[in-house]
Amino acid sequence: MKRLYRYTVMFSAILSVCGLTVVGCSHSRERIISPRPIAASQPVPVNEVDDAAIWIHPTDPALSLLILANELHGLEIHDMDGLLRKHIDRELHPNNVDLIYSYPTDNGPLDLVVASCFSQATPGVKVWRVDPEKRKLYDATAGAILPVFGGVEPLGLCTYHSPKDGSCYFFVTHRDGRIEQHMLIAEPGDHVSSKKVREFKLATKTEGCVADEDRGVVYFAEEDTGVWRFNAEPGEPENRKCVIRAGEHGLTPDVEGLALYAAPSERGYLLVVGQGPKGGESIINVYERSHDNDFVLSIKPSAKPYGPIERASGIAVTNAATIPALPAGALVVNDHINPSASEDFKIFDWRDIAKQGHLIVDTTWTRRPITSLAKSANLP
Repeated sequence: MKRLYRYTVMFSAILSVCGLTVVGCSHSRERIISPRPIAASQPVPVNEVDDAAIWIHPTDPALSLLILANELHGLEIHDMDGLLRKHIDRELHPNNVDLIYSYPTDNGPLDLVVASCFSQATPGVKVWRVDPEKRKLYDATAGAILPVFGGVEPLGLCTYHSPKDGSCYFFVTHRDGRIEQHMLIAEPGDHVSSKKVREFKLATKTEGCVADEDRGVVYFAEEDTGVWRFNAEPGEPENRKCVIRAGEHGLTPDVEGLALYAAPSERGYLLVVGQGPKGGESIINVYERSHDNDFVLSIKPSAKPYGPIERASGIAVTNAATIPALPAGALVVNDHINPSASEDFKIFDWRDIAKQGHLIVDTTWTRRPITSLAKSANLP
């Protein structure tokens, strides 16, 4: 028995050196790692920033942008080291933000930023196009706003670029658990409108969501229950399934932000924020991207040098290189409680996370081209 144990440990060590995660062993299912953030976005008063997206520049990774949804002051545009460049559209009160790469138009493909907005005057969804040369965002919405839920305010939002036919969509969530899927429609002048193509409902408050374009699925965080997976293609059966449950593996409600670290051949991870109790620290659970999203490990960010991460909500991750300090991907996490009643997003080097957790590092996958075929609707 001792010899068998020794061989098992040696085999696990070899796999770790090769950059592969040992999944299925009891000790690996309880791992907690504590990476240190390398930077933070400019602090703002509490209850302002909620969600984030990382836009990757098409030719110069160092010019990539961190885009934050500030509920009181519009979108915040940051360099990847956290330096604030600009606020835009303060009156819209954005809550969640996501990206669509290579949206097809008559004038060529555009990168779009899409956000759910709380504005009392015009609640709905706003779209901007990204100018990669100027690194600026310009309004691309046909009309003042794209209405959802019959004209009331949405909560969460994520996007989906179909590998099946190239159509682009956004999903929006509501406090009562309602979910709508809208298709984006190209209009003259590089503007877009939308039309609702599907609606469904979860039982209680749902906010965070993320789509996996290679697999053709979308995930939603029902805050007190867990994470649900649906087919993302509107013409296919819902095939809904609760794949992650609150309370398991330390995932304490509210279950909040979702993000996808993707690599080729459906490798990678689904990251889920457990906001945790008031006064407690938040964790980010890591699950396999493929199959039924098996648990891998938990990330409890180090309190050094900025203090613990508390009451986290939004999260974003990329496998792509950006600035020299982040050559192999980055994770950004909302930190709701900081000194002087402020909050911000902490920025982590994916290499640190991968090294501690024996996770993959792969900078080759990209959201920009649509090359893969849609997967079957009959997922496990």
